Amino acid sequence: VFVGHGRTFFDFNEDTSAQLGVSYASGPNGFGERAQVFGADYTMKWQPGTKGKSWILEAEAYGVDPGSGADDKFGAFAAFTFEFKPRLFATVKADYSEIPLTSDLHSAISLGITYKSSEFSHIRFEYQRVSSNFEADKNLLTFQLQYLIGTHPAHKY
Repeated sequence: VFVGHGRTFFDFNEDTSAQLGVSYASGPNGFGERAQVFGADYTMKWQPGTKGKSWILEAEAYGVDPGSGADDKFGAFAAFTFEFKPRLFATVKADYSEIPLTSDLHSAISLGITYKSSEFSHIRFEYQRVSSNFEADKNLLTFQLQYLIGTHPAHKY
């Protein structure tokens, strides 16, 4: 099995930065052939010195060649998070995936609110509408509590 990932960083100005990455994986697929995965990811952040105003744009896309004559598959994810008050964030995100070795499709749209009480913990409520071609559509409401133990990043990226 081979897995590789490369990433580069762009510092546009004091408040805006981005990362761009590419990924590749290759390995046996269980049918005596090799499967391959190709991917790209992008993250852009705007974080000015004033509290209560920032945003993050994140996106990923992956393509899969499962081998054995199976159809290539694709998956993607995108999210936009905006800080509209100090420590209070709104997020909208979408994802789409084609399940390898099947004709199954999965997609979802999500809306969430996050309160970051500190850089070490946050509380999130999220609504998600999930659609697929292999089961009935679902509406999900989730509650999440995260707490970080350990070191934190040295700067705001």
